[in-house]
Amino acid sequence: MYPAFLVIWVVVIGAGAASLSCLAKFNTIGFRSLIPSATIATSVLIVQTVPFTKLWLDIDFFLYKEKRSEIVEKIARGELEPNVDHNPRLISLGDSFPLLSMGGNEVIVEGHGDRKYVLFYTYRGILDNYSGFLYVPDGGNPSAFGDLNEFLSTRAEPMEKNWYFVSHR
Repeated sequence: MYPAFLVIWVVVIGAGAASLSCLAKFNTIGFRSLIPSATIATSVLIVQTVPFTKLWLDIDFFLYKEKRSEIVEKIARGELEPNVDHNPRLISLGDSFPLLSMGGNEVIVEGHGDRKYVLFYTYRGILDNYSGFLYVPDGGNPSAFGDLNEFLSTRAEPMEKNWYFVSHR
């Protein structure tokens, strides 16, 4: 991603520098010469201040919460069980459900006693980097799931009752 960010910022800085050349025409065209510079400055300000990722995550959570809750209930009733050969905790939802979990529409189920934790990915990185919406049953703790007990590299933020946004890097 860093090379892409570098290219984007080079383009923005180049456009900003080009927009400054319009200021030389202030005497000829007046305040219209400020429009390109103001547009670039406003765009940079919006990109730097608006939490687009947080907005996307909130919208995704609330749009698909009912479907995710339906999956959790099916898992609790035993209607959905791990069905991926290479991982005994993984359930592939396939095409029968909308895209509820990124990286293949698969969820991770982890049992602790009679409690079942279910993770729906929002980002499925390589090796141990991931983030997602974690369902934690009543009386459970998100740090009991997988490697979320590693204090320095994990985050668990409550979304609603029994639901957390978690990330591990």
